[in-house]
Amino acid sequence: MSTPTEGLSEPITPPNIKDLLDDVTSNITTVVEDRLATFKRDLSEENSEALETAAKRTRADKHDFKKPGNRQQFEHEQKVMECLHTAMDATTKNAVEKAKDALEKGMALVSHLLDVFQIQDWKAELSNPALDDFCDTLPDVMLASRAGNTLSKYTGSWLRWKRWCQSNLSAGAACPAKPLHIAIYLRSLLDNANTVAPMDSALYSIRWAHSMAGIVSPTCHPMVRATMEGCRRILAKPRKAKEPVDPKILATLVSQKNLSLLSDLRLLCLCLISCAGFMRIGELLSVKISDISFSDSHMEIKLHKRKNDKFREGSSIIIARSPKNTCPVRVTEMFISKLGVNVNSESFLIRRLVHTKQGLKPHSHLGISYSTAKDLMMKGIKPLVHDISQFGTHSFRAGGATAAANSNVNERCIARHGGWKSKSSKDRYICDSLQSKLEVSKSLGV
Repeated sequence: MSTPTEGLSEPITPPNIKDLLDDVTSNITTVVEDRLATFKRDLSEENSEALETAAKRTRADKHDFKKPGNRQQFEHEQKVMECLHTAMDATTKNAVEKAKDALEKGMALVSHLLDVFQIQDWKAELSNPALDDFCDTLPDVMLASRAGNTLSKYTGSWLRWKRWCQSNLSAGAACPAKPLHIAIYLRSLLDNANTVAPMDSALYSIRWAHSMAGIVSPTCHPMVRATMEGCRRILAKPRKAKEPVDPKILATLVSQKNLSLLSDLRLLCLCLISCAGFMRIGELLSVKISDISFSDSHMEIKLHKRKNDKFREGSSIIIARSPKNTCPVRVTEMFISKLGVNVNSESFLIRRLVHTKQGLKPHSHLGISYSTAKDLMMKGIKPLVHDISQFGTHSFRAGGATAAANSNVNERCIARHGGWKSKSSKDRYICDSLQSKLEVSKSLGV
């Protein structure tokens, strides 16, 4: 009787279950890892922008906004930044087309007025393909006719007008607009406005957009003008200018501060230079150490940008040296020496101070914000004035102009020193002394 193994060259051995399981596990792991790598790569290449956008929107939700318009402006600027980041990432990856698309999208978001430019009509009128590139870039040049801040303000107001038209009229009603529609829009803004600023911004943005499109502005219509004047009268409030800071207050402030402390020197620089130079705080905060030059008789500060310097020609402010403790030149020299930087340094003069174990140290390059500067200045003079709510950052500028006017300094020199181009603007900062007011009735001989 034969056995089951007869006729076979080798006996059959049972498979090793452990080896099979290891092989299967290894194969599955390899497949899963390959798929995960592919998925991760696809996710990084195709959806990174969406993920970044979602993350930024999540961060935006954590902010509190006083008005819906502030949130809209924040979201708009965030979209612009997303386009820029996308373009930068695409550039590093040599994705030229993707970078180009992102930049074009960003430009459209920034302008938001390109829809008023009839580019296709321009090209049809020229009927010369060689000029198409100039037609495409002409809107950018036209938009540059206004300063960046002005353009940003017009853009926000124009977008609000467009959204109102889309919700209440039609998408094409924004431009060209009808006088009746603009008047009703201004009336709708009146209910929630505390000042006339929203109506002014809306009117100017609509007027500018129509001028960019080459269309006669309907904002000059009598109906629109009457509505605007009515809004002004309804919301009119007496203008309460901030009180000027008297030089005696600055003298007291200097006497109370420790000139060996970096924080006190920074405060004194803010107060003394803004007063002696009739400077806006924004101008002073933009000054770099290399913009300042010293001589035996004075200090010269070069301003690369000023509010009324629309062509950025630049200007300079000269502040005289004096033997008094309140001398801005002396305090500035002490502050720069305390900072321990070279006089040709490109860092800001008014520097952020950082807390360290060795005490306050100046930041290597960062300056401070307007709100921080205002808080420092108001806290500095608060013990020296009767009501701090009556004072602001312009009080120092007004204090210097008032002191100069009451000392009979030439009006043209005052206007040039403070950067005022009109007499009315300059006069708003000057408070006549009691003695000057008495001179009027005394001269009558009664």
